[in-house]
Amino acid sequence: MTDIEINRLLASNKLTILKNKIRISQKSVFKYIEYDIPLENIIHSKTIKVEINRDLIFWGLTIFIIGIVFNMADALFIFTILSCISLIFMLTGLFTRKRTITINTLSTTSIVLYYRKSNQSTICNFADTILDKSKEYMINKYSKIDKDLPIENQLNNLEFLWSRDLIDDLKYEELKNIILDKEARGKTIGFE
Repeated sequence: MTDIEINRLLASNKLTILKNKIRISQKSVFKYIEYDIPLENIIHSKTIKVEINRDLIFWGLTIFIIGIVFNMADALFIFTILSCISLIFMLTGLFTRKRTITINTLSTTSIVLYYRKSNQSTICNFADTILDKSKEYMINKYSKIDKDLPIENQLNNLEFLWSRDLIDDLKYEELKNIILDKEARGKTIGFE
């Protein structure tokens, strides 16, 4: 079992890799959510993104608009204070970056890992571990060869692994030849 906890300003995420799923626990000031994503549902790619902090810019603009309303009501002192706060928010938003690694899934939620420059390698390594564990799980589940199972199902499983780039062409052909070769089908996971 491998896990990591990622702390942000007012929130934290804990990800735990279990045998056949990833458990994600998200805590913030106002909510706690815990959910599982099966390793089968992970799409085997990651996106690393660095962008300006649009949330802070949004709040800076919102505060500035509120300040304009106060300015129209002849409250110049409040307008000045809100303008300064707005400027701080917007400059902070422009100069700070939101850094994320996203692993897409077949479900409605993606796995989003936030990182800073100081822990980038740790978070990237954990994302790679998620992808590796998912790939390993899928290969172990779908590449088993059993002479007692229908050939079509086993070929469909191999096609599934190959189409998702979990096995390469060479491994696909090797396993396909083993399935199609009746004498080489001595390995079994079923009853003998």
